[in-house]
Amino acid sequence: MRLRELNYRQKNILMSYIAISPWLIGFAVFFVFPLLFSIILSFFKWSFNGSTFVWFDNYKYALFEDKDFWYSLGVTLGYGVVSIPFTILFSFILALLINQKVKGIGFFRMVYFLPVVAASDVVVAKIGPEIFSKMVNVSVTLETFGIQVSQNVQNFISLFSTLITLGLWRVGIQMLIFLAGLQSIDPQVYEAAEIDGASWWKSLWAITIPLLGPFTVINIVFTVIESFTNVFTIARVLARGRSVTPFFMDYVYRLSFEEYKLGYGSAVSWIFLFIVISLVLLVYYYSQRFLVER
Repeated sequence: MRLRELNYRQKNILMSYIAISPWLIGFAVFFVFPLLFSIILSFFKWSFNGSTFVWFDNYKYALFEDKDFWYSLGVTLGYGVVSIPFTILFSFILALLINQKVKGIGFFRMVYFLPVVAASDVVVAKIGPEIFSKMVNVSVTLETFGIQVSQNVQNFISLFSTLITLGLWRVGIQMLIFLAGLQSIDPQVYEAAEIDGASWWKSLWAITIPLLGPFTVINIVFTVIESFTNVFTIARVLARGRSVTPFFMDYVYRLSFEEYKLGYGSAVSWIFLFIVISLVLLVYYYSQRFLVER
């Protein structure tokens, strides 16, 4: 069929596909193909000298024999349990602050969101520890409370606390989501509560927090995924490129690109993906009973 024989609607459809074809090609080459190939690869014992089809042996070894798998998974989950509540709470407090109707509030909104736009993970990992180390000395803090631990434990605590602090530095996205939720609440609701004698604190617990339920769920889901996956870059830079961090993504990187166990690395990656998806679904399922209809 020649181009001249197409009608106006068909030409528009054709031009639309041509316009998005670079993205479609990139999506297929850099996402769909690696995704499908990693599924196939997870059933092989792969090396540069050859590969052997092993069925589910990679998955069985990871789940029942590999202690490093469970250790790195436990550390990553532990980091998420500690960092996620801090991130949600801190972003909520910031959203409350920048939701005030005061002069120059736009400037403060820009300042709080600026680290998300201007600072990459590598920049944050380079600058953040220098600032944090001058604010908090882990060894001195532990000695103040009479706690004696080895240097390895001190390094582990320092890494954890630094990552959490750097995570709080970049809560701009969660802050904006909460801000959108706050601005979607009808001011007349607060006016009615004020007439009934409700204090600001009472309105916060009885009106603001319940009505922010859907936005809180979005933030929790986003933060769960981010805390389990985006910690790799910062932790890697903090370790100066060495695979010494105990996080799961670093464990996968070490398996796949340093030990060249691409089959086993693909298998543990899919296990981790299933765990993250399960956690997200659990958050969504149990959050439904706490949501208030707006």
